[in-house]
Amino acid sequence: MTRPVPVKTRSLPAAPELSAKLRAAAADPDTMHDALGAMATLPSPAGPDLLYYFWSTRKKQDPSAELADALLQTKEVRDRASPELSALLDLRAAESCDDVKAALASVEARADRRVISLLSRFGQKRGCGDRKRADCFPCLREGDELKNATKSAIKRAPPKL
Repeated sequence: MTRPVPVKTRSLPAAPELSAKLRAAAADPDTMHDALGAMATLPSPAGPDLLYYFWSTRKKQDPSAELADALLQTKEVRDRASPELSALLDLRAAESCDDVKAALASVEARADRRVISLLSRFGQKRGCGDRKRADCFPCLREGDELKNATKSAIKRAPPKL
């Protein structure tokens, strides 16, 4: 009886042909569900990274982007996310000023360049209140947490998919 060869999870992100096939299949309405499901079950951080890539490059109302986001939010997929992507997802989920401040420490320590556009949202001083002229995140104006998180994330390249 031959023993099956274990799959090295680190080799999956290094398989650009698999990544390209999954991305192409996810963009096709006929194979979208199967491709996104396959991404969600990859036994490494490559799966969540592919789902995030797909979600972030599609229009937000696109059904495939909505499905990719829903899969990305499941516990099973989140548990396999890389530390870099986990920090980004935690920041993306933050709603209050205190939540954002708490997430920024993780972003500074772990997030990569994928988080930069999200960080810029927190730098805007308008967008809340009756006329959308109030600062949504006034707690971020004191201290350098936002600036430091941005500087650190810029130094880290995103994964090559």
